[in-house]
Amino acid sequence: MKSFLFLRGLPIGVLLVSMGIVRVVHAQNIEKFDVPGASETAPEAVNESGRIIGKFVNSDRSTHAFVRSPFGRLTTFDAPSTGDDPTWATTIPLAINAAGEIAGAVSGVHDGVLGGRGFVRDVHGRITEFDVAPGIVETRAQTINDQGWVGGTFVDASYQQHGFVRSPWGAIRTFEMPAIVPFVRQVRPNGTVIGVSEQPLGFFHGFVREPNGTVSIFEGPDLNPAAGGLVCPRCGGTLVTAATASGESVGYYVADYNIIRGFVRRLDGTVSNLDVPGATSTWPEALNLEGSIAGEYTSPAPVGSRNFLLLRNGTLESFDVPGGDLVQVSALDSENRVIGTFTDAAGRHGFIRRPRAACGHFHF
Repeated sequence: MKSFLFLRGLPIGVLLVSMGIVRVVHAQNIEKFDVPGASETAPEAVNESGRIIGKFVNSDRSTHAFVRSPFGRLTTFDAPSTGDDPTWATTIPLAINAAGEIAGAVSGVHDGVLGGRGFVRDVHGRITEFDVAPGIVETRAQTINDQGWVGGTFVDASYQQHGFVRSPWGAIRTFEMPAIVPFVRQVRPNGTVIGVSEQPLGFFHGFVREPNGTVSIFEGPDLNPAAGGLVCPRCGGTLVTAATASGESVGYYVADYNIIRGFVRRLDGTVSNLDVPGATSTWPEALNLEGSIAGEYTSPAPVGSRNFLLLRNGTLESFDVPGGDLVQVSALDSENRVIGTFTDAAGRHGFIRRPRAACGHFHF
């Protein structure tokens, strides 16, 4: 995902954490990249081999998709249903699996009507679009696992949002929650779905839905149900930002005094806090199968947003993008390369940050 950049301006207090001994390493090994000619380049996801997918915006403000190989080769593509008005034409890839299959969303205006469909792009570049059902306003494919199962959300004719799972051979089943489903983060090989549900007025929860329909709701350990500021001043709760096929997930939530805290949820259901020591806020955004985590945090002195990589062995690395502002982590591959975006005077760009070995441990 896809965190919310305007969170950075919210007033949040100082976290008082005691997480063990840590040496923060300020490592700078960053490669910047753009789609040639684009006014905006935004990576969305990466697979285990380092293949990056994302979107880019042209001068006419139309949005297109790209794939970047581990060696830097860029390939651009569009799904067919982008419509007849380039201003509204969007192809947004949101997930890629180990084989290189891509899932995402395409939207466009057809005969004056704006609509959206899900798509899957196979390893040969062939694109299959789909709707959850006839009459659906929008279908959005948000994740694809290594077995080819796709998870996502759809908006029905009454503009209510729900979840779905699509098999590799195209069969679709939908599911309901006590609240709407804005995000599906993972479909595990056994059919378990990990995602986010949202109650009216913007209160979020993490959920795990088993294949038999059993749903478990989970929250951050110190959640304050009355506090806001998660994605808007009045919004609260727990937001899952990433999950793996093994069943682990990360995200952030609102604690007392409107403090934003990170969390890790293990396969056994235990949820632990994850706060960068000394930070006034922590936003875990990405998680890989090895258990490494990357995201953003806010430091009190000097005040500002920074980025972190927490390796599974406890090493914590802090980094910035030189000359960049509004740095946002999007994904993390199996080699602990952090993928994300930053802005400067020329616009929005992609970056790849490679890790460096360091000493120090961070226990959570």
